[in-house]
Amino acid sequence: MLKFRFKGYTQQGDYETGEVSAETEASAYAQIVTLGMTLTELKQVSSINEPVLLRSWKAKQIAAEAQAETAEQLSAMFSAGIPAPRAVEIIAETAADPSVRAHFHRVSLLLAEGNTFAFSMENASRGFSPLFSILAAVGEDFGAIGAQYPMLARLLRTQDKYRAQIKSAMIYPAILLIGALLLILFMALFLAPRLETIFESVSRPVPASITIFGRIGDLWHQGILPIAMAVGIMSLYYLSRVDAMRNLADRTVLRLPVIGPLVKASTLSVMMRALQVMLTAGVPMAVALARTATIFPTSTFSLTFQAAAENLQAGETAQAAFSNSRDIPPIVLELFRIGEETNTLSSILDSICESLGNLVEKRLQQAMALLTPVLTLIIGGTIALLVASIMGTVLSVNDLAF
Repeated sequence: MLKFRFKGYTQQGDYETGEVSAETEASAYAQIVTLGMTLTELKQVSSINEPVLLRSWKAKQIAAEAQAETAEQLSAMFSAGIPAPRAVEIIAETAADPSVRAHFHRVSLLLAEGNTFAFSMENASRGFSPLFSILAAVGEDFGAIGAQYPMLARLLRTQDKYRAQIKSAMIYPAILLIGALLLILFMALFLAPRLETIFESVSRPVPASITIFGRIGDLWHQGILPIAMAVGIMSLYYLSRVDAMRNLADRTVLRLPVIGPLVKASTLSVMMRALQVMLTAGVPMAVALARTATIFPTSTFSLTFQAAAENLQAGETAQAAFSNSRDIPPIVLELFRIGEETNTLSSILDSICESLGNLVEKRLQQAMALLTPVLTLIIGGTIALLVASIMGTVLSVNDLAF
């Protein structure tokens, strides 16, 4: 099988990039056209591990809650004996999320071509977690497709919960930062020009703080500052689509003193839960570890899980690779070792995930308790210095008459 990279437009006019596996370029072309896309570029990837430099501009990851609901709906329909093609059609017609409907419309087209449900889920788009296709493939082998989807829904909701908690912890600092920026603009656009006029009218030197704010105001009126801000925002948006920059940003976040440990704990919790889901479904442990490593490819844990998979393939234990990581809590290492040695890892992983969940909650509370006052002091102190500087200048205006 060869791997091909493509670029093109969907029927909705969205630009999309991605990769497909096929035996020939002609079959890859036919597979993509089946999805309803208009191709602008199709080329063979020279290496199966060659990175994708640019992500799709439009094909975003579908919300975790929508994925969880879809997993539960698929599980219910498969349990009721509804065939996969009909179940896919029902979701494609009734799903509330347009992205879910679009994905399952493509799945329906691929199924009509004679492909399996697992293959169709994997190749329809990158909007759904890869665990959907992995668990579907296992279910097809054992005749119980969708049996592990309720557990997958639980995993997705846990992941969504951690993301929401981290985002909520940053709301207050973000409000303070926006307030500081608005205050700077007010001083630069309204207050500084008026104070400059007063000082110049009496032939007195303009204070340095007023001069600085005045120059900022000039750059704004000349359009230089708005253009620079727009270019900066667009550059950040573009760079966020480049895997190398995303990897750099992820590594930088992990090094932060408060946020880093929190992100590591939540990432490890989700990866362990994903490993449990696959082991419970009957996926071989080496395969499950390797698949889990792809969930957060930029995380330090990705290399650990990949090394554990390679250890198993070499006849060694997975625990040996985990013990080399300094970011995995000792209790997790011990429980993992016991589970692997007693062949009860699937059940013990539930305890590990509970332990990691408690650790995430604890570190989140610590982060919120520490970040809020620290950032308030830093940003509030900066605002106080700006106000004091301007007020000192305003008060000095009274001396101009003498």
